[in-house]
Amino acid sequence: MIHPALPPLTALDGETLIDYLSGMWTAPAPDRFTPVRILNITDVGVTDSHRSSGIGLQLMQVAEEIALK
Repeated sequence: MIHPALPPLTALDGETLIDYLSGMWTAPAPDRFTPVRILNITDVGVTDSHRSSGIGLQLMQVAEEIALK
């Protein structure tokens, strides 16, 4: 089964990429009583100069909002 990817989420400082997040949608087991969508975050990256600034947390919150739609 092919699982669709979450479009990459990115953060820029001017034109410089400083953070990215990617993930894959997966389906629950077929015997699950209530079907749900599951978003697995597969990769997160933050440049050294922007670590501990909260930008990674912000992208995780955006991913959560998308997953809950």
